[in-house]
Amino acid sequence: MQKGNKRIRIGVLVGGIIDNVTQTVCKGVKRAAKQMDVDIMVFPGKYLDRDLSDNQELMYEYQFNTIFSYAKRGNVDAILVMAGSIGCFTSAENMKKMLEQYTIPCVLVASKIDGYASIMYDNKAGVKKAMEYLIEKVNCKKIGMVGGSSMNVDAKERKEAFFESMQEHGLEVAKEWYVEGDLTRNSKKQFAQLLDQTPDLDAVFCVNDDTAMGFYHELKLRNLHPGKDISVLGFDDIVSAAKANPPLASVR
Repeated sequence: MQKGNKRIRIGVLVGGIIDNVTQTVCKGVKRAAKQMDVDIMVFPGKYLDRDLSDNQELMYEYQFNTIFSYAKRGNVDAILVMAGSIGCFTSAENMKKMLEQYTIPCVLVASKIDGYASIMYDNKAGVKKAMEYLIEKVNCKKIGMVGGSSMNVDAKERKEAFFESMQEHGLEVAKEWYVEGDLTRNSKKQFAQLLDQTPDLDAVFCVNDDTAMGFYHELKLRNLHPGKDISVLGFDDIVSAAKANPPLASVR
């Protein structure tokens, strides 16, 4: 597809190119670009305001974000921004400030910010359907959750759907049944905290599959078997979830 004598080029701004969700989105963009006959250019940065000052190996990770400045008029005609990923450690206000530098059409992926078009997951419907299965079919009554930052729209909506589902089924949720991770498998302290505080949970809903993969590891360290000793639910239905042992139940 051309704009005048020039092929249309779409920029895709992502955080963490090896992240499963990022890879899935990029593959989808690639398929759509082929169908529409446009060019794409991926800008693989990292995350805004992620504090890694105590990690000597990663403390300069923020420098990757310099690449986002190249997604400007003249290089690309429009941009898709994985704002939910790039901005998972920052506030909506700071994410909006970052977006204000662009003077070309912009669509957000997995994030809602006033003034911008966005593409979102149907978080609530998916979570509620999965919770209904856990409660009504598997007979789970004591369900915990490993969530994500309240500044992340998807994490916030999934948390809300979790608590609403429990309330709708007349089930209590004690304060210690919920812990907030960082949306990755590296939330080791939170996994340990949840299991130490409530060792008799029937099930745990993890805010995404990467978090669930980390939770699997913590269970195995404790000689607990997912699906047998405790049910585990994820969200995103990434390829590695199906390859886990046992395969992870996940919201698609």
